[in-house]
Amino acid sequence: MLAAPHTSTLDRMNNLTIKPRLLPRGPADMLLGVSVGVLQAAFLFYGPAILVGYLFRSFWVGLVVFIVIFTAWILLSVTKLHLSAEGVRFVRLLGSPKFLAWNEIQSIEPAPPRELVLKGWLWPLFPAREMTFCLSAMGHYRFRYGDRYTYFPPADESAFRGLIAKHLPHAA
Repeated sequence: MLAAPHTSTLDRMNNLTIKPRLLPRGPADMLLGVSVGVLQAAFLFYGPAILVGYLFRSFWVGLVVFIVIFTAWILLSVTKLHLSAEGVRFVRLLGSPKFLAWNEIQSIEPAPPRELVLKGWLWPLFPAREMTFCLSAMGHYRFRYGDRYTYFPPADESAFRGLIAKHLPHAA
């Protein structure tokens, strides 16, 4: 009889799942996060649903449009990162990037709140470059790969920084 496979201590130390930080870091951060969230919802969900509902003169058609767009948003959302010896996996059902090998990543650096709001949340609006349900503009990291980039707000910044420093010494 074969023994069940086990993960060595070294493997556990080199593999880490990082959840996103979702809550704001103070009243001003909350106001900014909620304001951008309301703006995104208006342009992404409510506006198209109302417009299509009006054009078709049907509440139900508008509701279907809202549900389709909201479902797409959920499917593209990042729920966590899995960092391993191979690279970084953005855990989501759809969307890009899903996986970045360490050799593809040029840098992982803290992103200023202004940059995150403008380039992560607002442009492009869909899909955004920061696809978590985070209400904070602070504590995000920019992942640069090729001529593209994406953002992620790790809940445990010290564990995140420690592990990326092992794989990308110039990144943390």
